Amino acid sequence: MQMFLFGESKAKELNTCLRNDQVDEFHQHLNSINPNIQFILELEDTKVKGLPFLDTITTRRGMQLEVNVYRKPTHTDRYLDFNSHHPLSRKRSVVSTLQRRAQNLPSTQKGKREETKRIKAVLRDNNYPSPFINSCERSLSKLPTDL
Repeated sequence: MQMFLFGESKAKELNTCLRNDQVDEFHQHLNSINPNIQFILELEDTKVKGLPFLDTITTRRGMQLEVNVYRKPTHTDRYLDFNSHHPLSRKRSVVSTLQRRAQNLPSTQKGKREETKRIKAVLRDNNYPSPFINSCERSLSKLPTDL
């Protein structure tokens, strides 16, 4: 099987798996439906061992697909510094956004744990105190999970 992505400019995007011998035929079929809508083909990147898609990377684990948070190679892990002169609400928002992403994007419990551990370390590197991070995490856990 080969993983690939078709995109219709920025309107709709689709992630799918096909056998290698079906890729070209399916791509041609989609592009023949409407000449005004042409799809691009993006194949699985063997360097990153998966298919980056928005803020995620989809990888194959045998017959299973696994989704994790993806960061471009140029990502610096710099966020709003806790010591900066910004409202506390903005700083809470940085923490809760990263925590929500860590809980919602990875498809496995292991991925969720690893991402949560990573963002806590990154936030500490950006001078966020552990009690502040933990307080935001507690507040987030009280929200409905389907947001």
